[in-house]
Amino acid sequence: MSATHRSFLAAVSFASLLSMAGGASAVTGKYNPNEYLTKGRVQIAHELFARNLRSRKSPISQADTLRVVSSAIVSALAKRCDLPWNPNLYRPMMAHYRHVVGLGEKEMRALGIVYGFMQASVLHELRDEPCPAEIRDSLWQRMPK
Repeated sequence: MSATHRSFLAAVSFASLLSMAGGASAVTGKYNPNEYLTKGRVQIAHELFARNLRSRKSPISQADTLRVVSSAIVSALAKRCDLPWNPNLYRPMMAHYRHVVGLGEKEMRALGIVYGFMQASVLHELRDEPCPAEIRDSLWQRMPK
C-alpha cells in the first residue's frame, strides 16, 4: 500500500475517531463530525459530482463519496480551528483519487469543487462557533500528519 493511500485512509478514518467516546477529549456538539455526516449530505455530494461533469452517473461510488464528504467535514472543523487541513487532509485525498483511483483532470476538478462545497457548507453551519482549545488540541493530536 502506497504512502498516499495510507495517508488518505488515515484521514478518512479520522472522522470516526473524532466522535468516539474518550473522556474529555471526545468531540461533541458542533465539532462532532457525525453532526454533519448525513445520508442527505452524501447524496447531494454524489449528485453534485455527476452534475458538475454533466453526466448521469458519478464516476466514483457512493462509498467513495462518503469518504470525500467525511474528509471535507473534518477539513472544515480543522480550518475553523486554524489547523493545517490542506496538507494533512485535502492533498492526500486528492493524490489518492488521482494516482490510486486514476481520475482524470475533469473528474479531479469536479472532485475539488464538491470537496470545497461540502467544506463550505459545514463552515456555514459552524458560523461563529468558537473552537475551544480542548477541541483544537484533540483535533491536532488525532489529525494525520
